[in-house]
Amino acid sequence: MKQRSKSVPHLILSLALLPVVLLSACAGAGDWSFSGLPGDYEVVRFSAHVIRLLERTSDIGGTTVVDSFVSELWWNDDYILAKRKPEDTAPESSVSYYIVEVATKEVFGPYTKEEFDARVPELDIPFSHEGWISVRDLPQDSS
Repeated sequence: MKQRSKSVPHLILSLALLPVVLLSACAGAGDWSFSGLPGDYEVVRFSAHVIRLLERTSDIGGTTVVDSFVSELWWNDDYILAKRKPEDTAPESSVSYYIVEVATKEVFGPYTKEEFDARVPELDIPFSHEGWISVRDLPQDSS
């Protein structure tokens, strides 16, 4: 009786695992960052559902300022405004708003739309809601 070679099961196992290895190697391929914000701030996309506003604390990392899902931004030299949904598919009613003062690194919020609309003029920020920029429209740095 002829005995099968031990290498055949290893070959089959290797071929079965190949797609898993290839797919896991692609994790993060769609990740990006945008570092064109004032101060030490950047937007980082970690996955389709995790987009955060970070303060860079080193070349390899940062501290979360506004957690996911940051959907829209507005900024000038003095302030960064962020619109956040708990999930990218959440209804508009669940949106919260944040104001980051660049010079002091102070973060105001979360605000409702009404609270945000009242706070912006108090801080004399030259903002209008038509000025929001979707994070998907930001130029992407390689990450």
